[in-house]
Amino acid sequence: AMVIHQVKMCTARDCWRNYLQPLQEQAESFKRKFEQTKVQFTAARTEWLKEVTTLRDALRKRQNPEDECLDENEQTDIKMFMDPVCMLSAEESEFALKVVSEK
Repeated sequence: AMVIHQVKMCTARDCWRNYLQPLQEQAESFKRKFEQTKVQFTAARTEWLKEVTTLRDALRKRQNPEDECLDENEQTDIKMFMDPVCMLSAEESEFALKVVSEK
């Protein structure tokens, strides 16, 4: 009876070590990557919504055309808050930088 119990315990430990433990570690790795991606997506979405809100507010504002002619020192530049590169992983951003770098 004791030998059978030891064989069962060895079999259970072997199954755990060879099959279940690697799956559990892989699942934890996927969870960490998912959380990182979720944080990255939330930051990118926040920047995008801020940019869209700024553009919407700029379009809603009705300005006097004479004011623009008189105030030439002020630059009316489009404000951008979103950085599309922030949504890339390290490998993807390295590739993107190589693609857009000037030679």
